[in-house]
Amino acid sequence: ITFPDGYFVPQGTEVLINPNLNASDPSLWKDPEVFNPDRFNEKNLMKISNQFIPFGYGPRMCPAKNASNVQTMATISTLFKNFKVTLKSSSIKRHDSWAGSIIYEPILVDLDKRI
Repeated sequence: ITFPDGYFVPQGTEVLINPNLNASDPSLWKDPEVFNPDRFNEKNLMKISNQFIPFGYGPRMCPAKNASNVQTMATISTLFKNFKVTLKSSSIKRHDSWAGSIIYEPILVDLDKRI
């Protein structure tokens, strides 16, 4: 394959993606060194779909991706198993639309240990 800038990659070449380099590239992210969770809000999701690759991409992607998802579910399940979780009614602000699991503000809850 020959890229528009003339760079040639021969067939059969292994190409690896460096997620850290991608995540800190100022040509992809405004102020990449600044913590800014708004980068991942609903209106920006489509813009960043090919830029945010925390587990890598393709056949060499991080083998722990699935383990990470399982661990997250196990942690949440354990929390609900061991605690009664009660939502504080004033803690949720309504939004016109929700983007999956993206939460813009903290959701406040009370935790009561189950006996």
